[in-house]
Amino acid sequence: RKLVCVKVTPNFREAVSVVTKQTPKLERNEVFLKTKYAGINASDVNITAARYRAATPPFNVGVESVAEVVAIGDEVTHLSVGSAVATINVPGFGAFSEYQRVPASKVLPIPRAVPDIIPLLISGLTASIGLDEQGRIKKGETVLITAAAGGLGHIAVQWAKAAKCHVIGTCSSPDKEKFLKSIGCDRVINYKTNDLKAELHKNYPKGVDVIWETIGGKTFEVLLNHLSVRGRLVVVGTITGYQNNDNAFPHVDLTDLPSRLLIRSASVSGFFMSQYYHMYPEYMARLNNMLKDGKIVPKVDFGINDDGDELKGLEGCVRGVEYLHSGKSIGKVVVKLD
Repeated sequence: RKLVCVKVTPNFREAVSVVTKQTPKLERNEVFLKTKYAGINASDVNITAARYRAATPPFNVGVESVAEVVAIGDEVTHLSVGSAVATINVPGFGAFSEYQRVPASKVLPIPRAVPDIIPLLISGLTASIGLDEQGRIKKGETVLITAAAGGLGHIAVQWAKAAKCHVIGTCSSPDKEKFLKSIGCDRVINYKTNDLKAELHKNYPKGVDVIWETIGGKTFEVLLNHLSVRGRLVVVGTITGYQNNDNAFPHVDLTDLPSRLLIRSASVSGFFMSQYYHMYPEYMARLNNMLKDGKIVPKVDFGINDDGDELKGLEGCVRGVEYLHSGKSIGKVVVKLD
């Protein structure tokens, strides 16, 4: 059984349906996996809205999982039945499935099939590669992370702290403030109770060196105006528009943008993880080492702040997407599929 998108829309519950498929015989280079845990991402609604590529339903959904190998093709030698693996299901998707049939070259061997690995996959690789390659963070710089208590944000905070940066985290609740302080944020700004523009103007009059921007709209406009000399703003997403049928990328005021960047030698760039596929092995190894050394402590949220039960099964994937977009989650939203 698996979830498939049967209607193109950012309304995830409306978009997907559970189907049962017979699994064909494995090709020589394939493995058959039993999914243990699946990760939820804000962009899951972009997938069902067909924003990343032209797609005609039905098509698979879900971009990351931790699984156990239950069968291997004849030519697969580096894995065995019972091995624990992680999957990054891009392109093709398919992580929201009880079982997966995938090329053996596309899975990452891991020590154990535990949920703590999930935050290191899409979120971990996006944060680490993006902050290094596009943010070009350096020791002593000021780094602002938006949605800092989320799945991506809390890993980005810890990556920047490990690089010895001064880290500002934005969030939307007292519980998230407390969490961000516990993982080392030097300053936390709750934008529900404080004015982001005023806080930055007061505490960072010279601006911020690196801004990790996942919100879009008015937040982007405020942050763009608080870049330091030689500052870098990295656009990673625009979550405020993701559930909008008409415009996933809210309008922003870019009046005089060339002169605003020129006068500060500042830059704005985008980061899309799949274009850095060649760097996955290096950064996955670094993330795993930091996990072992306690330099990154992933937080997994199984729906403890949701109105329903723990997130489980394929219905849990649907609820998990809704839960993430409710703004209640802290850390990485993960669903138990086993």
